[in-house]
Amino acid sequence: MAGGKFLTYNKALPGAYINFKSVPAPASIVGSRGIATMPLPLSWGEQGKVITLLSTDLEDGKSLAKVGVTAFDDEAKLLRECLKHCYKLYVYRIDTGGAKAKKVEGSLTVTAKCPGIFGNEIKIVTEKNKDNVNIDVNTYFKTKLVDKQTVATINQIKENAYVEFAGSGAVPIHAGIILEGGTDGTVKTNNYTDYLSAMREYQFNTMGIPSEDNKLPPIIKSYVQNERDNAGKKIQAVVYNYNSANFEGIISVKQGYKTKLEEIKPHEFVATVTGMTAGAEINQSNCYKIIEGATEIVNFLAEDDLIQEIKNGWLLLTKRVDGVIVVLDDINTFTDYSSEKDDDFGNNRVIRVFDEIGNTTRLIWEKYFIGKENNDKQGRDVFKLQLLKNFYELQNIRAIQNFSADDVIISMGQKKDEVKVDVYIQPTDSMKKLYMTVFER
Repeated sequence: MAGGKFLTYNKALPGAYINFKSVPAPASIVGSRGIATMPLPLSWGEQGKVITLLSTDLEDGKSLAKVGVTAFDDEAKLLRECLKHCYKLYVYRIDTGGAKAKKVEGSLTVTAKCPGIFGNEIKIVTEKNKDNVNIDVNTYFKTKLVDKQTVATINQIKENAYVEFAGSGAVPIHAGIILEGGTDGTVKTNNYTDYLSAMREYQFNTMGIPSEDNKLPPIIKSYVQNERDNAGKKIQAVVYNYNSANFEGIISVKQGYKTKLEEIKPHEFVATVTGMTAGAEINQSNCYKIIEGATEIVNFLAEDDLIQEIKNGWLLLTKRVDGVIVVLDDINTFTDYSSEKDDDFGNNRVIRVFDEIGNTTRLIWEKYFIGKENNDKQGRDVFKLQLLKNFYELQNIRAIQNFSADDVIISMGQKKDEVKVDVYIQPTDSMKKLYMTVFER
């Protein structure tokens, strides 16, 4: 399904083509959010596949079979950082190659389902069942019992989420068959091409690239621009050290933070901001959002530096007057303001409103109107009513303000199958700057 921006009324494919422009100031069906995606090198999990993780999976242990970690593991740091701010993460195992752990014991061969060093933490314990005839086959992953079967022979053992069994004959009794030889894969820049291709099939809000590889940000910018402008998917991406993107679809960071227990390095802070951005509602800003547990800013900037760097499009950390570490402002890298795209386009809260309008309008158009409704005044009035319903809902939740039905102007385009819509909206922002004068009586 086509979509995106238009310059002239010359599109060949049916779809929703939506532009956002600032109106020069005089001299002087709401969608849900919370879905992120990140490509990560992992020591467990299927390679080259998108793995769905819910925030609850890390807590209840369901993530163990998927990615080999839970919330309590050090290796889960980036997953924790992202999922403590959003509810769903599409994680892609970006490393390729490596070896699966394996062990042969007598006529029994046990092989890990996934390549990676976590396969070396798999142990198979076989023992006589209480019936004194059959054999209990217990699979342990990181000391946790994850599967138990009772069988008579090897060929009756079924594979589970962690291992595959092969062989025939009697099951050898063993106190601990420990798999070995598992190795992690390697990450190459061209692996990201496969990741980006895979993510075209998924709906998400924010992509995070927690990598120090400086070849990646331009690739990600190109991808996000194409998705936003040509495919009609209103997404953003968070990257490390790339404020020169100068694009509302790219958020860039160069700071991190420390807690009493761990350090989130600047490129790892990408995961934090990815979750924050995906999880922020369209009527919320991450301006002055508290970084829970933070005790120190990595790459601390003084106020004079903050003033300059925020103008340069960095999403930054600062300390509140009481010492609490917070996000300075919820901005992206767009800084090249003009009469068509003013400084509102550098404001992520405003972008979320624009993106909501784009995504929901496209859904309404494709689901109820494209190929179904007649392009006459009556049909266009029905379409306008659907749009108004969405805009009034945005106003009810205070995402936009001062909206009226007259702000939607709809007409037939230059051809019989074209509908032209102009919409004038005023996005609502959060309180950020206080100017107060105190007078002495």
